[in-house]
Amino acid sequence: MQKYLAQQADKAANEAVIQPKKPKDVAQSGDLSVLVEIGREILVLLKCILALVLLVVVGIVYIVAMLS
Repeated sequence: MQKYLAQQADKAANEAVIQPKKPKDVAQSGDLSVLVEIGREILVLLKCILALVLLVVVGIVYIVAMLS
């Protein structure tokens, strides 16, 4: 009887952990992956813009230092 109860408890635990995704969850995860991809692209663009701004600032500081 104890083995049977232990097996039933194991089955219940496995069913609680492994649940198939509902179609709604799959659609939402797809939307999230698109948003994450767009967010990564935006971060790359912001890094490039920041690098260009820093290069311009360094160039301006260099020119001002050379003129004085």
